[in-house]
Amino acid sequence: MLGRELEGRANKLVRESKERAEKAKRQAEKERILRQRQEDRQKLFEEQKRQQRLAEEAAVEAVSPAWRGKPRPSVSQPSEVASQPWL
Repeated sequence: MLGRELEGRANKLVRESKERAEKAKRQAEKERILRQRQEDRQKLFEEQKRQQRLAEEAAVEAVSPAWRGKPRPSVSQPSEVASQPWL
């Protein structure tokens, strides 16, 4: 009788240990998925910011393509501005 009781307790401990291990495994997987989603959201956000920046640069370029690669004249030099054919 004592042997069966000990065996029953041992089986219960083994089962509980397996359940705890499985629960920890599920929790670790859940945390991994959450981290991956956060990384994906961050990458998407960064890509959207990059696309927005590129669109803004393209819009500026479309408005004034002749300024590409040239320093913009300052306001204190109106003769330089007036002599530019693209204005």
